[in-house]
Amino acid sequence: MLKIVMIGTKNKLRRNNSLFLFHYSLLSMSQKYSKIIQWRFLVLFMILVSQAVFSFGQKEGNIWYFGDHAGIDFSGEHPMPLTNSQMYAPAGSATICDSLGNLLFYTNGSTVWNRNHEVMLHGTSLFGDSTATQSANILQHPEDSLKYYIFTNRRYPGPDSTYTGGHFYMVDFKNNSVGRIRLEESSNSPDEGMTPMATEKFMAIP
Repeated sequence: MLKIVMIGTKNKLRRNNSLFLFHYSLLSMSQKYSKIIQWRFLVLFMILVSQAVFSFGQKEGNIWYFGDHAGIDFSGEHPMPLTNSQMYAPAGSATICDSLGNLLFYTNGSTVWNRNHEVMLHGTSLFGDSTATQSANILQHPEDSLKYYIFTNRRYPGPDSTYTGGHFYMVDFKNNSVGRIRLEESSNSPDEGMTPMATEKFMAIP
């Protein structure tokens, strides 16, 4: 009887030791993978921080013109109001600067003004609508730093709306320091729009 009890006790001890080793192994693995996960999160965090640092130097959005001849300059330590705008934009508008933060041009979707706050050559009667919530958007040409695209949009069509849909216009700074719209590379006709059903809002991805 004593022998059986001792054998049973040894088997119980072996099972307990096995369970302890199993739990220890799980704990070690969890700590190991926890450190791996922590390192991965740290690396991901450093990548995101570096991206934010490198993208901080982009100054194309330093100046905003909007509303009733209103503007803001974000170039300095604190935003500064601007009063030199020639634009009336009751709803949407768009402004673009160069990589140093110098103003290039701005628009309410119907008229385009250059850096000197003068109407750009061929910059009138665009098929946008200053009363649309997002009347215009500006993107730089992906392969030519001297060219930009203006994308315009109309408000929701009503009884007094003549044209609807989205249009695009090429702004060229080659041989022209203040820029001009190249009509031959623009959708300068109501029948040349990108889509006739676009109104109010749209998105541009550079």
